[in-house]
Amino acid sequence: MRNNPKKKKVNPVDRFKRWHWGEEPTHQIQIDDDRFPAEMIEIGRLMEMRIDLADETGNRANPKEELGLEIDNKSINECYVLFDNNHPKDRIYFHLNNETQKDFADLYDQIDIEPVVLNNLARFGGGHHSRMTDYPMVYAKPLGYLTHLVYYTHKKVMMMVLAVVIFMKWVKKKVEHTHS
Repeated sequence: MRNNPKKKKVNPVDRFKRWHWGEEPTHQIQIDDDRFPAEMIEIGRLMEMRIDLADETGNRANPKEELGLEIDNKSINECYVLFDNNHPKDRIYFHLNNETQKDFADLYDQIDIEPVVLNNLARFGGGHHSRMTDYPMVYAKPLGYLTHLVYYTHKKVMMMVLAVVIFMKWVKKKVEHTHS
């Protein structure tokens, strides 16, 4: 993996605030697991994933088949969507509590496909991360294409309202300009 020399290191608290529209972090999450980077920033609490299932060739199934994976209400505050603050492409991770890990392990066992090395599997998806070779040496099974990720987080409402108002004024000007 090449480091991006143009990417400036940003303090994790400042980075969190950028992702959460100025909202200050309230606490640090301690993850005692060597499979994860030492410094990650929470995007939000994982609530649901929607996946377009893949066929035997790795393409999207036709007709479309979709799988919804919802996190149990009692597990939401223990399941996180995070990103690696030190990775040049801000790689996203999912940290799941033990109960949810067991549910995903059961799903993994039900997939009737031979596991492949994660680096090789990543190449199928395309994009920045498909060209990276810094994945851990683990085996994975292709399930499909992640199309929706639902998470819960706090963001400053005033910033969002301001952005909507500015956007609506821009749209109004465009419409007026088009009709004049």
